[in-house]
Amino acid sequence: TLTVAENLVAELEGEHTRWNNQVSTLSESMEALPATTLVSAGFITYLSACSEDVRENTVTSWWEQLDSVGLKIPSAYLSTEVQGNQQSLQNPIQSHHHFDLRRFLTTEKEMLQWKSQGLPSDQLSGENAVVILKSRLCPFIVDPSRRCVDWLKKHMENQSVEVVDQQSTNFVTRLELAVRFGKILIVQEVDQIEALLFPLLKADLSLQGPRATVKIGEKNVDYNEEFRLFMTTRQPLSIVGTVLPVCATSLVTVVNFQTTRAGLVGQLLEISLQHERAELEARRQELLKGEEDKKMELAQLEDNLLEELANARGNILENTDLLESLNKTKATSIKVMQSLTEFERLQAELESEREEFRHLAEGGSKVFFAMKDLVRINRMYQFSLKSFINLFRRALDSPQDESLKTDKKLSLLLKRLETLAVEYVSRALFKVDRLMFAMHITYCLRSDCIASQEWAYFINGPTSDCKVDTDRLPSWVPVDRTIAMCNLKAGQPELYERLLFDNGDIWSRWMTSRDAEEGRLPAALSDLPLTPFQVLLVIQALRPAELQRSMKQFAKKCLGLPHLTPSSVSLQRLYNTETRAEEPILIIISPGADPSQELAEAAQASIGKGNYNEVAMGQGQADLALSEITSAAESGSWVCLKNLHLVTFWLPVLEKHINTICNLSAERAGGNVNCESSSGPKLHPNFRLWLTTEPQQNFPSTLLQSCLKVTYEAPPGLRNNLKRTYESWNADYVAKGNSASRATALASLAWFHAVLQERRGFIPQGWTKFYEFSFVDIRAAANVIDRLFAPSASSSAVSSGIWKSIKGLLNNAIYGGRMDNAFDVKVLETFLDQIFGETTIRARQLGSFALPGTTNVRDYVTAIDQLPDVDLPLDLGLPANIGKTAQQTAAAVALGQLRELQRNIDHTAFCDRALWSKELSPVLILWKKLNHDGSLLPNKDGKIRATLAKIEETSLKDPKESPVLSFLHREMSDTLVLISTIHQNLGGISKLLRGTHALTQGIEVIIQSLLRGETPALWLECWPAGPEDYLNFLNVLMRKASALQKWVTRSETCVPFISPESAFDLADLLNPAIFLNAVRQQTARQSRVPIDELKLVSKWPCSKLPQGTFGVQALRITGLQLEGACFEGGQLADCQITSPTITELPELILEWTPKTNSEPLSAEDSISLPVYFDTRRSNLVTKIKVPCQAGSQQRWIQNGVALFVRSF
Repeated sequence: TLTVAENLVAELEGEHTRWNNQVSTLSESMEALPATTLVSAGFITYLSACSEDVRENTVTSWWEQLDSVGLKIPSAYLSTEVQGNQQSLQNPIQSHHHFDLRRFLTTEKEMLQWKSQGLPSDQLSGENAVVILKSRLCPFIVDPSRRCVDWLKKHMENQSVEVVDQQSTNFVTRLELAVRFGKILIVQEVDQIEALLFPLLKADLSLQGPRATVKIGEKNVDYNEEFRLFMTTRQPLSIVGTVLPVCATSLVTVVNFQTTRAGLVGQLLEISLQHERAELEARRQELLKGEEDKKMELAQLEDNLLEELANARGNILENTDLLESLNKTKATSIKVMQSLTEFERLQAELESEREEFRHLAEGGSKVFFAMKDLVRINRMYQFSLKSFINLFRRALDSPQDESLKTDKKLSLLLKRLETLAVEYVSRALFKVDRLMFAMHITYCLRSDCIASQEWAYFINGPTSDCKVDTDRLPSWVPVDRTIAMCNLKAGQPELYERLLFDNGDIWSRWMTSRDAEEGRLPAALSDLPLTPFQVLLVIQALRPAELQRSMKQFAKKCLGLPHLTPSSVSLQRLYNTETRAEEPILIIISPGADPSQELAEAAQASIGKGNYNEVAMGQGQADLALSEITSAAESGSWVCLKNLHLVTFWLPVLEKHINTICNLSAERAGGNVNCESSSGPKLHPNFRLWLTTEPQQNFPSTLLQSCLKVTYEAPPGLRNNLKRTYESWNADYVAKGNSASRATALASLAWFHAVLQERRGFIPQGWTKFYEFSFVDIRAAANVIDRLFAPSASSSAVSSGIWKSIKGLLNNAIYGGRMDNAFDVKVLETFLDQIFGETTIRARQLGSFALPGTTNVRDYVTAIDQLPDVDLPLDLGLPANIGKTAQQTAAAVALGQLRELQRNIDHTAFCDRALWSKELSPVLILWKKLNHDGSLLPNKDGKIRATLAKIEETSLKDPKESPVLSFLHREMSDTLVLISTIHQNLGGISKLLRGTHALTQGIEVIIQSLLRGETPALWLECWPAGPEDYLNFLNVLMRKASALQKWVTRSETCVPFISPESAFDLADLLNPAIFLNAVRQQTARQSRVPIDELKLVSKWPCSKLPQGTFGVQALRITGLQLEGACFEGGQLADCQITSPTITELPELILEWTPKTNSEPLSAEDSISLPVYFDTRRSNLVTKIKVPCQAGSQQRWIQNGVALFVRSF
């Protein structure tokens, strides 16, 4: 008996220890149950619409508050996703993975079941599934990828489930039936909650005896307690957690399945393992399931043992059945515990192997979010997660060398993914945006190659006060690069010191060498430890004309790609390699481009001409388009809907129709036909839907993301432009009337139209702005030629007035009617004079275009084919160095786009002080540094205001001096007012971010402008010509204010203020045009000549003029810059290919003189050129005459020659 008792005690001792541990764990969980329940309820109520990081930070904050009152997170509910993290167990509050909602409200077995039903296995999806199934309110599911909706249908397939679109014609009927019979209703495409759903969402029930009813529309419908409602949408929310209408937000639980970085890493990791290590993932799932089963088996054994002990009768020591059962249970529990220990060990090993693939998944996540950012540049640049997953799978399916180690193989797979992504995205971008994308994805994927501080300087410039001290710069630095060098010195001081800029011999040679074109610094500096990106910073500062090429080379080198631009788009090749029946192809066209012919040829080669239909969208074509799509989806033919930009209001209907067809086909394939209609069209594998559109800001996001996108641009260049024109003119039209003169006039018109269009690629030098010259213009002009060369016209009329009529109509009615800039009109007139006339008929030569002088269209096509591939600047009437200007402009555009991409604020960040503080801190710091001495700030500007008072007093005493002094007083006063306004605005923002100031509407408007990188409208009202970038605005404003102080000081010491001995730099002023007008007024007073009888004359160069030639009010002007020509030998000269884009002009004298006086420069030897405030050419200061060779005026007008006030 004693032996039996000892054995019984020994057997029960182990169970007792384990039961005690379980009791301790249960006690811990029970003690924390109120807190755990509170956190879980708060999670479901408030965090279901948030991303993982917001959820984690908020839950951590909640547990920290609970921890302060002694409530800990139960160990049973700690996240176990990151293996080997001992710190998370020791200090859960501080760990990255802490409280896990899934472990509290569900089990591993349930989560494995969800995954088998198609739910992604990442943390966000798992938490969202818990919220959907546990929420008391109706879930409103934001699911752009539809993976959650597909899982929900699969999860509830054994129940009575109905699926319906909210826009369906029988939606109300199906809703009523679902409510009455207690079905589960999944409502899709809920972009805005209908009002008839509100009583259901509010649970606004009425009792009629034992029955509960709810009002749906005008009906009272019996309400079944088993009824459940789920709403889904693919549209992202405008504000996180807020649905439309906003009043419905509190009635639903918003569950956000939009892709996040961490969530995507989990999904890509799962896909990678399924592809590369399918057995590893299967084994992991088996272990997880086995672990759950073993735990359940152990729990069942414990329950049996406890039951037998509780039901034992008599002397327990004599109950042999109980003792045998105890021994059996003990042995089994030991095996189970050993199995669980082995499971944990194996799972840890498997997780370690899984982590090898994390680098690939994280790299893929970076690629996708780099693609996703592009929507900030152009709404058309939207890419879905589904399309990226397909790219990821294509990369995994690429041929591999099985002998490679895992890490090397994964590196090659990531490289393959990057190559595919760059090609896929670049093909969907317009050419002008591809450089921006190349640099953006390089920065996102190669952070080790680019320091974040250097990147910020590269795209934004310095965010500190940069004093322009040209005296301390090396003498070899060109005048137009002094500001950039000062910025480099202030923004990158360590780099500046290492570059040996004092060695003028090295750098002066480099400034004209080809090293910069190839992305190299002087050979003498090759041993310096510089990164390729630092070399790019130097090129940006000193050789901006080479920056575009250097950026391309840098991106190619960092990404390891042979090229950045995709091969030319072939619609036939695209169909053969990438298109699918389920994915429409969206062709985004530029103005003037038309893919119809190529698409028709591809259709004829692939499926036959009879199986291809086009529908030109417009009024009344909507029903026809939907009918064509439905029939083509069944028959396997192609349909092309053209010009969708004309019917953007109808596109949501189109998108839902396409989505319905594709979903029905997918559900049939999956055996799930429990949807609102199973009688729709069956999707034929040969079916293709082609769509064409120009970019539109209100194009639906869901349609953009569901399409395979390619851009189709009209090929640039005069040759391609002329080809497009002659493709629209058939042989009979060119030969009409058998008039060689008419055919030559048409050819001249085609050349004229091509030149005007191609010059738009060189804005603002080709034209000051983009003009919509289109096929409509050339058709109208051709009609003019047809009428003037009609057989009824007399030969005398043709010879005498025809060219005058053509030029007059083209100038005043057709082309010139689009222009609002007088200097652009002058350019147009010079081309009209040059191209249309008897000289053209006789010479039969327009630039490189040799006119055949026949009526045979083939002769003209042959002549067009002989034109060069690359346009000659001379043919466009542009200077030889225009290529440099174009490259510099392209680089500036790319930098502006990169600045836009770097802004992390969008419309969802309303009143987020933490995010605002991060984004706005640079401007607050910059303003503080710019005003370190405070002499221009309110309440500290007493000295300058005292000087202004003296100026005002002087102007009142001496009326002859008053106009200029009054201007100076007004200019400085307005500058101080602007500085005061900015100081007040930024001070209010600073107080708001510190929490000591409430948000006002005015401050919010300023903040939103700054977050967009724009200068606030309130500041531009004070200085309309100011820079549009706010950082540049502040820097330039304070530099001009400092310079203005010197003008004010000079007004006290120099009497008279204006004299030929004093040089004036118009760049010091905010409003130089007003200053010149003040001088004009002052000259009129002193000379007693009416102000409108004065003219502005210029004298060049002033250093060679005798002193007596200067008038009393003569202005010695310095600092003007010239673009489009050089200034040599005292007159304009042609640029060479290597000439700088902007050159400094010598000092000159400007003077207002009576119109009756003779001009210093004759009309034959000079040209009147515009003087602009800056290189944007949007603000005209004045016009001055510049000496030039006689008869060369037309050339300078076409070259777009202009003068600028020196930029700061």
